[in-house]
Amino acid sequence: MDRNAVEIKDVWKSYDGKHYVLRGIDLEIPAKDMVLIRGRSGTGKSTLLNLISCVDTPTKGEVIIEGQSTESMSQKELAYLRLHRIGIVFQAHNLLSDLTVFENIMLPLSIAKSKLAEIRVKELLATFELQYISDNKPDEISGGEEQRVAIARAMANNPSILLADEPTASLDMKNSENVLETFRKVNREFETTVIISSHDPLVDSYVPKTYYMREGKLFMEKRGVCAACGEAIIDKNYMICSSCGATYHRECGYKLESCVICGKKRGE
Repeated sequence: MDRNAVEIKDVWKSYDGKHYVLRGIDLEIPAKDMVLIRGRSGTGKSTLLNLISCVDTPTKGEVIIEGQSTESMSQKELAYLRLHRIGIVFQAHNLLSDLTVFENIMLPLSIAKSKLAEIRVKELLATFELQYISDNKPDEISGGEEQRVAIARAMANNPSILLADEPTASLDMKNSENVLETFRKVNREFETTVIISSHDPLVDSYVPKTYYMREGKLFMEKRGVCAACGEAIIDKNYMICSSCGATYHRECGYKLESCVICGKKRGE
């Protein structure tokens, strides 16, 4: 059985000692999961990601990454964790403007002193279909391409956890879809735990598990399973029986003449 990638135990965070941005957060994210943390601006989403990424520390409580408590780690140990086991994709992509796409992806590998850096960059360019812009600089490619390059860079050292803070906030619909498909690819093909913070409703349809942040507290959304096929309902494309409340994938529901739970005929 896979262990949890992330465990948050009764975490509180205050920047002034009086007002708490996070209040008693408890969270377990199994390895290889893909999770959305949703909420309005100012609810604590980015603060929570900063704690998971070990960029910041909690005022109270404990953050555990792959079974290791970060509470007693030295700054050197935390830096190693961020470089090798946690990848981060920022809203503003943070690519270096004077470096090419190839060089930007190479950067974390150079910091890690990888002996196979060039081979790894070429693999990532091929995996994320970015070969055609490898020699371009950030101001020569689209916003969606910039975010896909940022994802490739975050995956350079093959982290087991990938965090993304509002990755579609500045993108149009088509580029947002391309970026979200890239996150899905990372989760499925690399078996990387992916945690996305966003208030973009489009992200909902790409992520099977959603948590809500509200006033510094975390709540889990329960979407249920399809009454016909038994598979989890992971997107907005579903229907509900008006009699008993049973939920169905829309494609499953349309194949039925009546509800499998209460027998009510469709259209009645």
